[in-house]
Amino acid sequence: ALRTETTFGDPRDVGVGKRLDNLTALRAKGDAINARLLALEHGTEEARLAGPELTDLVLPARRDGRRVPALRIGDPRVMALLAALVAIAHQAAGFSNAQLRRMVAELLALPAEGYTSARMTYDLGRLAGHTLIERVPRSHRYRLTPYGLRVGAIVTKVADRVLDPAIARCRDAPPSP
Repeated sequence: ALRTETTFGDPRDVGVGKRLDNLTALRAKGDAINARLLALEHGTEEARLAGPELTDLVLPARRDGRRVPALRIGDPRVMALLAALVAIAHQAAGFSNAQLRRMVAELLALPAEGYTSARMTYDLGRLAGHTLIERVPRSHRYRLTPYGLRVGAIVTKVADRVLDPAIARCRDAPPSP
């Protein structure tokens, strides 16, 4: 069994004052955070795609009159992006460019300056264009969409559990007669 508890070091972090009469509002915020966290955990376990989603990801698209570059599955940068998104999805306030950039650089085994802010901005545009993330209103933070969670979870699972081992097995196979 998994027990989830929400604690607040500073209630102002979630937009609630420190006075005791704000306790009900703080409790409501905590319940909403717990519900969102449980939905995210459930979403990763129930990750399924139906229809042409993979094709939509791996090909460039046009949305709202602007070109959205493809997310090439198997590209180390894209795979690191998706893995970082799934890992950071639980954050109640969303994530920033810098937070995601550090995680992706670490997954790519690059120094922090090896994965620049400009590259991260480009990648955030790709992710938003494919509706995997959305910008939190009136902030410089982003949030993973339910669709983005499903895509990130299933693509990273398939790559780690199916594609990589299968390709490694193909390399080790003796030549056929």
